[in-house]
Amino acid sequence: SEDLPETIESIRPSIKAHLQRFSKTGLSRPEQSILDIAKAENTKDFGTIFRVFCETEGVYGFGDVQVKMMYDDLVRKGLLG
Repeated sequence: SEDLPETIESIRPSIKAHLQRFSKTGLSRPEQSILDIAKAENTKDFGTIFRVFCETEGVYGFGDVQVKMMYDDLVRKGLLG
């Protein structure tokens, strides 16, 4: 179809973001984003972090439970808390 190249270009950011979810060494992009947001906003409040995460990392389409699981894991690891 004539629209195929445009369609492929429109999914490029989603594919890149998906690949950045997986890290063999260190934190994934979503985890790092949570830490960066906490630092930038000078808060550990999950509600604030979740709101900003949705604004900046909306490409993932994560809901509150998914982000909260990452947030809690970062707290358990002593990286946020």
